[in-house]
Amino acid sequence: MTFKDIDDILLDEQKDEDEKEDKRERKYRDAIKSFTIPQGNNNNNNNNNDNKKKIVPTNKYSKLGKGDLYESVILGGIPTFLRYDEENEKLVPYQQIEEETRILKPPSTEEYSYIPYEFTGLEELDEYLKYTKNQIRSIDSLFRLVLDIVGLYNDQDRQVLILIALDILWTYFQDRFPTTHYLYVSGENEGGKSTVGNTFEAIAYRCVSMTNPSEANIFRVYGNVEAGQCTLVLDEFDRIDRSQSSSIMALLKTGYDHDKKIAKVNTNSLKQEFFWTFGKKVMIGERSPNEEFARGVLDRTFSFTSYAGNPKADIKETLNHQGDPQRLRQYNRLIGFRKLILVYRLIHFKDSIPDIDINVQRRNKELCKPYIQLFYGSESQREIEQTLEKFLELKSGRKSTSLENILLPLIIETAEKEKENPIPTSKIWNVILGSIEGESVGTNEFHSVEYGKLFRNKVIQKVKDKFGPVPERLSRKKNKSMEV
Repeated sequence: MTFKDIDDILLDEQKDEDEKEDKRERKYRDAIKSFTIPQGNNNNNNNNNDNKKKIVPTNKYSKLGKGDLYESVILGGIPTFLRYDEENEKLVPYQQIEEETRILKPPSTEEYSYIPYEFTGLEELDEYLKYTKNQIRSIDSLFRLVLDIVGLYNDQDRQVLILIALDILWTYFQDRFPTTHYLYVSGENEGGKSTVGNTFEAIAYRCVSMTNPSEANIFRVYGNVEAGQCTLVLDEFDRIDRSQSSSIMALLKTGYDHDKKIAKVNTNSLKQEFFWTFGKKVMIGERSPNEEFARGVLDRTFSFTSYAGNPKADIKETLNHQGDPQRLRQYNRLIGFRKLILVYRLIHFKDSIPDIDINVQRRNKELCKPYIQLFYGSESQREIEQTLEKFLELKSGRKSTSLENILLPLIIETAEKEKENPIPTSKIWNVILGSIEGESVGTNEFHSVEYGKLFRNKVIQKVKDKFGPVPERLSRKKNKSMEV
């Protein structure tokens, strides 16, 4: 499958577009009205009950994965849900989804915080459905297409390109799995890290980009309908203020787990509400976040450094094509691919997923198994496994140089040398100052090159947490200093 295949199903007619839009809108507004979900008995109280129901916009809905999948699109200019009718093998549009206490509505065009999925009408929708069923035989076809797009706009190492393509494609199936890994991209200015984020924005599943976000920004995007509503790109992540970091880090620590929520009090109703946090997150910054406050997040993350290169095309120029014929053609390919993969998702949402043993345990299993399950039995499986193995090695290497792993041999060496039990923490602190590159600021603060600011009390607490409890004070004979 090639880009030309997508070009063949794109509509290029631009003449009298305004007039056509008016006609389409009238035609499809009338058509969509006839597709509403049955609501049981029709009685005289229905209208009154409907007026009391809360209207909730949502990107997608599947009854928490237990029912049919409804995806929001713009169809003929009208906000619409699409559902795949497996029995009749067709895509069915709906205006809304009514439930006992609420009415779910697809977002209107102005409510989208990302590029919406737009179809000119039922004819184009049918074209994509037929093409997907006849030509997209397996997930390998989609993966090769994604990899071609990623390689067109990004000039990075092969395994980095594979990881980016894998993560982009996986976003369309993330709500079928219990966990996900995050992606962290660091690099200097003009090093290509923003291009990675722009590529996700262009073709990942409902990708929302935020710069230096707050906790409220993140959980409101995910909403409280169901998990996996979108993909997030969090730019300038390394600049998050420390006053915000604890709440955001707590959210991110739960956001890799499909079933986790956070509780917030609605200031208007004073009622407690629960928001989903699950979804792929791509974090971008000039440098990696400090291990001191981001360790839990980094443990859920695959990281790489991007470098300046010479990509074949500029993703920003493509997305803002300004009518240039070549850029417009590339833009149409991106938009066409997004619609193609959304239709594929609708068709295959209920496909069974095999349970497999990947011979990896605990956290690393959570970060890798879902991706291998998605590609199990495919031609791409081995290449994907090799890529994940590589990034697991890099992740393990980062952990081996963490502050805790540096402290352990220092404590052992000091204990063997001093022959003291317990060891005064003043000696531990002095050993750290003499072993880590940096500069002392006063007696209780140290600015390290690799680990940032270190404070004596926090380091001692870290020693306690990592290596076991210690008495708070020595006797007066030892000047009341804490011991290890």
